[in-house]
Amino acid sequence: MLNNAFLQKSYSEKKFKNIDTKHLKITDKEFLTCKFVNCKITESVLENCVFSDCTFKECDFSLTKFTHSRLINCEFNSCDLVGIEWFLIQWPEWSELKFKKCTLNRGSFNGLELKNLVITECFCNEVDFSECDLKGANFSKSELLKSIFRGTNLQKADFRGSRYYAINPAINDIKGAKFNLPEALSLLDYIGVEINEGL
Repeated sequence: MLNNAFLQKSYSEKKFKNIDTKHLKITDKEFLTCKFVNCKITESVLENCVFSDCTFKECDFSLTKFTHSRLINCEFNSCDLVGIEWFLIQWPEWSELKFKKCTLNRGSFNGLELKNLVITECFCNEVDFSECDLKGANFSKSELLKSIFRGTNLQKADFRGSRYYAINPAINDIKGAKFNLPEALSLLDYIGVEINEGL
């Protein structure tokens, strides 16, 4: 039940808690400095909505489409965000986006410019980052199994503590990026280098 949670056109500094709904369409709404806690809005459409300086904690937006919506300086903590097509969102150049301890599996950021993106301690498996500009992004302590990096700008990105990534240095820009051993050895797989211990 939606319980008439979104009847107004604009909300400011409002806290939404324990909303549980699916197959919902929300259009032309504005949320300014709002907090969403334990909200489950799945398989829905958020169209032409604006979320500015909002925080999301323990929410589930899996398989929801943010069509022509905007996320400006938003932070997600411990949220389920599976199968989201992030490229449908209209991103302002100066927006900051942070994901902490979230599940972002099977999503797509294809072609987006999201410098300084933060994805820390997240499950980020089978996610498409092709043709993205992720300069200065922070992927630390995240799991990146079968995620796609192709033609991606990863200059000065931080992968320390992250696992299972497959990044080809020949088709991605990794200048100044930070990696840990032994995971960083996977970068050598693409240039045919064999490493052995001892003589």
